[in-house]
Amino acid sequence: MMDNFEKQLRNDLHQYLMGLKEVDERFLECPDVEGQIYSKIEDLYTYMRDKRGYDAMDEYVREEVLRLRGTDYDALEKLVGECASRVNNALMHQNFEPGTKEAFEGYVTCLHQLYFFGAAM
Repeated sequence: MMDNFEKQLRNDLHQYLMGLKEVDERFLECPDVEGQIYSKIEDLYTYMRDKRGYDAMDEYVREEVLRLRGTDYDALEKLVGECASRVNNALMHQNFEPGTKEAFEGYVTCLHQLYFFGAAM
């Protein structure tokens, strides 16, 4: 089930970003970058525990993951927001029971795909 969900997310984001000419038709193949997703997720949880809240998450993503400041970040805000919205919508439609292993795996799958396409762009 999770493999199908991940394929669905990947295809949706891929089609959307190809339509905007942000990524190529061919998928990025960069295992060393993609392999960093799990350490980035761990860093995110650590950062959020220290800062507490969604504003902290935005700051973390902007400054520590994307390495952007000021107007550079503003230029990507709408694109990232739309990708996050698409992924969130797909996750909500999976009807995972909150607090379950499947819900956590679905969440990590979403983060993985967002990271993957962030690296591709």
